Amino acid sequence: MVTIPSSIGPNNVGIVGGGLAGMATAFQLIKKKPSINVTIIDKALPGTGGASSVAGGLLHPLTPRGKIAAFGIQGVDSSKTLIETASEFEKGVVLRDEIYRVAVNNKHRSVLKAAASSHPQFCEWLEANELEWDTSSSSVLGALRIHGSGCKVIHVPSYLNGLWLACESRGTGDRVWALEEDCADWKERLSEFDAVVLSAGAGMFQDAVVKQELPVQLVRGQSIELHLRNRQFEQVRLCGKYATPLPDKGKVNIGATQEFKDEPLDCASVKDELQMRSYDFLSDLWDDGDVHKVTEGFRVQSDRGPRGRLPIIGSFDSELHDNAWIFTGLSSRGLLYHSLFGDMLTDMMFDSDENYQLVDAESLNWWVMN
Repeated sequence: MVTIPSSIGPNNVGIVGGGLAGMATAFQLIKKKPSINVTIIDKALPGTGGASSVAGGLLHPLTPRGKIAAFGIQGVDSSKTLIETASEFEKGVVLRDEIYRVAVNNKHRSVLKAAASSHPQFCEWLEANELEWDTSSSSVLGALRIHGSGCKVIHVPSYLNGLWLACESRGTGDRVWALEEDCADWKERLSEFDAVVLSAGAGMFQDAVVKQELPVQLVRGQSIELHLRNRQFEQVRLCGKYATPLPDKGKVNIGATQEFKDEPLDCASVKDELQMRSYDFLSDLWDDGDVHKVTEGFRVQSDRGPRGRLPIIGSFDSELHDNAWIFTGLSSRGLLYHSLFGDMLTDMMFDSDENYQLVDAESLNWWVMN
């Protein structure tokens, strides 16, 4: 990595939003230009607000159909570097190093077995009787075990806090986390910076920080924290819905609903929906668990472009600032894409083509070309 001279690009950057997108952008800016001043403006402390703080924490490169996601391998490699860095400053970032993508019907079983043959460096197929949990009373036909260099399960709040601590420890510029619950005049608030990055996810649209229409949808996701009475949860499972561990022993996160309605489901309905859609492969957990609480977050889901649903990054014509940039649309692949696309965005900000030429202009700028 070549260090950017102080004469090139912005020197004082404000980042609106401290979730996965904003934190990755901050880290990449500081990595490339240690003298830069970075201020993150957010409603909450690191790792405590927004959709990122309640994310499932699954990092792997595969789609539900067993294919490698667009830029999936690059995304995993880039994110793992940030995870390793955050782990130097915060305990408990990495919870597991394998994920079981479960098959509950023959069609899915065939797809996942083919994935194991196509990508043996990332995964292997296990029949139901080879799995490490009891499948005798369920519909599980087997699972694709995703492991090795292509997989991590992390506690996202710990990760975000660790990454911010890493940002604070690096370089010579100022590092500021500014709590801003309700800003009456964003244009005035951002006037002190020579560049701004809008990365507040759903908050940008709900609070009208960004008034322009973009090819995105807001999707509410609610998850359940389940307290297990008689067992410890070990195997991270995924089959449309997911079950991931929490740092507190005996607690597991099951999620997430996909709600497009204005009004959220009530707690009982969240449990009913998640249980209905995951009981086939999580029966042992549901039968032994009590609902501890329900968590909620809004994801920003981009429309489909030439390479599927990719994040939206780039220069942004905004009334808020003359040098504005945007990073949004991570949706459910935040861990996979936040570091890689933060890397590409910051190259754009420094007018460097080192990384963002990995992709063609049509793929990267699909959102302004449609």
